[in-house]
Amino acid sequence: MSNQKLSPLFQLRNHIIDFWRSDKKNFLGRVLTIVDASIADPEQRKGIKDLIQDAFYSDHRYLEDSAREVIFEFANKFCKDQIPKTDSDKDAFRGIVSDNETEKVVPGYFN
Repeated sequence: MSNQKLSPLFQLRNHIIDFWRSDKKNFLGRVLTIVDASIADPEQRKGIKDLIQDAFYSDHRYLEDSAREVIFEFANKFCKDQIPKTDSDKDAFRGIVSDNETEKVVPGYFN
């Protein structure tokens, strides 16, 4: 799979996820800049920023996995010829990883 050109569906999926991540990161940066400008005490400022980052990323995987699943279901219904063929490739497309992995990158799917 890594040597093959990505189908338009996979390219779309990657662009949607990349855009979503970039937009979310940009928004978090703006919020943290406001915290920097608003709280003078360095210890308090760090504590507040840590709380905001934890809250911001606590649902990160759920939302991203949901987006992947929606795109996968669309592909399964309308472009069956473009979905992965093996179970492991299907799981990688959906972003499903085993319990002992924190991040799984399948060449061609996420870059």
